[in-house]
Amino acid sequence: MNTSSRNYARVAVFRPIDSTFEYSITSHLKEEVTPGSICRLPFRGEIVRGVVLEVRGEPEYEGKQKQIKELISGDPLPAPLIELARWLSYSTLTPIGQVLNRFVPRDLSVRPRTKEKVELNTSFEDVKSFVERNEKKCPKQVELLELLLALDEPIEKNEFLRKANSSRSPLEALGEKDMVKIASSPEIEGKGVRSSGVLSSPGGLDRESQDVPELKPGVYSQYAVNGTGDRRLAAYLELIRNQAEKGTVLVLAPNVIRAEELAEIVREESSLIALSYHSELTVGKISSRWNLAMSDEVDVFVGVLSAVYLPVSDLRIIIVEGDGERNYELTEQDPKGNLIETARKRARLEKVPLILGGSGPSVRSYYGIATGKIESITGNFPEGFEGSVNLALEGKNSDASALSPGLKRALEWSYDREGPALIVGSKRGTSSAAICDECGEVVRCAECEVPLTFTGSGNYGICPYCGSKVNLLVCDGCGSDELKFIGSGLEKAEAEVRSLLPEAEVWRFDFQEETGADFLKLAGEVLSGEVDVLLGTSIVESLYFQGRSSLIGLLDLDLVNNRPSYRSTEFLLQRVLAGLDLARKGGKVYLQTRGDRGGAFDYISTRNWKELYESELRSRRRMGYPPFRRLIKVEVEREEEKEARDVALKLKEELGSTKGDYRLLGPTSNPFEKRKGRYRSDLIVKAEEAEGLPELVRSIVSEKGYEGVRLNPFA
Repeated sequence: MNTSSRNYARVAVFRPIDSTFEYSITSHLKEEVTPGSICRLPFRGEIVRGVVLEVRGEPEYEGKQKQIKELISGDPLPAPLIELARWLSYSTLTPIGQVLNRFVPRDLSVRPRTKEKVELNTSFEDVKSFVERNEKKCPKQVELLELLLALDEPIEKNEFLRKANSSRSPLEALGEKDMVKIASSPEIEGKGVRSSGVLSSPGGLDRESQDVPELKPGVYSQYAVNGTGDRRLAAYLELIRNQAEKGTVLVLAPNVIRAEELAEIVREESSLIALSYHSELTVGKISSRWNLAMSDEVDVFVGVLSAVYLPVSDLRIIIVEGDGERNYELTEQDPKGNLIETARKRARLEKVPLILGGSGPSVRSYYGIATGKIESITGNFPEGFEGSVNLALEGKNSDASALSPGLKRALEWSYDREGPALIVGSKRGTSSAAICDECGEVVRCAECEVPLTFTGSGNYGICPYCGSKVNLLVCDGCGSDELKFIGSGLEKAEAEVRSLLPEAEVWRFDFQEETGADFLKLAGEVLSGEVDVLLGTSIVESLYFQGRSSLIGLLDLDLVNNRPSYRSTEFLLQRVLAGLDLARKGGKVYLQTRGDRGGAFDYISTRNWKELYESELRSRRRMGYPPFRRLIKVEVEREEEKEARDVALKLKEELGSTKGDYRLLGPTSNPFEKRKGRYRSDLIVKAEEAEGLPELVRSIVSEKGYEGVRLNPFA
């Protein structure tokens, strides 16, 4: 479009408002405003930010137009990111301006410092001719050219002038004559800096070239990388080396610690520029790295959550480490959904491969491998988890102790052995799952077969899917009133370890109070032998600890296996595989439960991983859970609890009267759903195909005037 036709712009303002708005473009901005431009503009008496979605020559709005005030960034968002925002807005019922607000950091003012480099811009013969003609007339220019001839590569401008003991004028004169070229490039922190060596890559990491498939350019495809940490990292590094030569690689991690670890390992194992990107960085670093994303100067970005929205201009591949991790579920923000699904959509839009990695595949990925939709790079899972580590399953029948007798004996055995003991448990406090002390059964919803959550009083449980309430005073299975809540907390376990091993160096890491940088410092001390026992949540399952621990104690596995989710068995499997990955050869992994358990624990104790996956798929097919049917959550938020439930019931009635292969569960509503002064009531939609559901819900919401309704399309 020529500049004379750039008169009006359709803008998505960064406010939770469904509409977009038309603004006029002033003459001095016509050459700069394009779709994707990030701008500052007047809106309802204040100056707000927004993104231009469309530019046109004629107005659609007949009234007086407000004008775009200024552009915040000279670089527009790439077209695939705008399409990603449109998809997220449509599929989650989130206003597109609110979605784009999630894409763009609140401060973009900090840009990377630039440095200028000088190099010859002509042939040796031309330089020789210039020297012969100007040796007496322009001696300083001749001296500069002769110095450049002696250099093998471009040199930083100020350093060059210092070496030549020259002012800027002779160099500028050579530039005007096209004899030299002065190019600006961003100055990237840490470029060329390798790891300090305090944290070394996991032992056993194969540094030789790995046999990975040749990825076709411009083609979306899916691959799985599963197995032990050293196998995964070796495959990641080979894929990164191959693709970073052609553009930028985006790596997603389930938490800040994993992101920083991966970035450090990539820097240590290659000469590539790898930067992390997450909310723990300073505002200035977030701004600088976001602006760097468009520069093609960074080889690898490693991040969490918002990293999937980085405006990388030449994306070549997306790698997801931790396939199936709960942290990828986006439930407490807008837009809702799942980070892996968002990455999958971006990979489709950008026509690049998506790599899904983890100790074991998620159940969905396992099904994709079995049906040929995903190609496995590292061979058939579960290579590497067969028998190099001793695996013990032990019940803990007493509530008085956080650690079982066998685990205590194992701690005494591991003390002073090579590699620390790691104790992984639940966060502080008790869990939301109730178990019968008589028969050992967890209280579940009879309809949905998921564990119930409970109120503060513990008098009744609520199904998180259908909303049905069950009296928790007695067990439905055996009638016993001996119901207890699972979860002992790490503080109690820490006290018992200190009592058992009074001379040991015992540390507990609480990520709610400490940072990713704190953990990396701690990891260095653990690996240098200064820590005997480390306790923490799954956050301590560090890549640096792969294959190095003498003992892994996994607590509260009943809690993991009985989260209020249809994926609870999958979470249990991932936790056990992560534990096996941390233990060194000849080490021990203790799985602690509340008594002898059957079901998934039987498959795990015999390491029958394949049958566990197959059993889980059979269960999900029978119950109509993903990957066989879609689960979509319809969330209604209101200031009053009753109002939220009433609107959810009306929505259920409206949806139930439409044609479609939908099964409606709920609504659920309880006091724990209150957040930011508002109550939430949820519906669950089970659907064979759900492509038209967002539009259907949107039409009902619009017609009835309902507000505060959101969709989680991958609940």
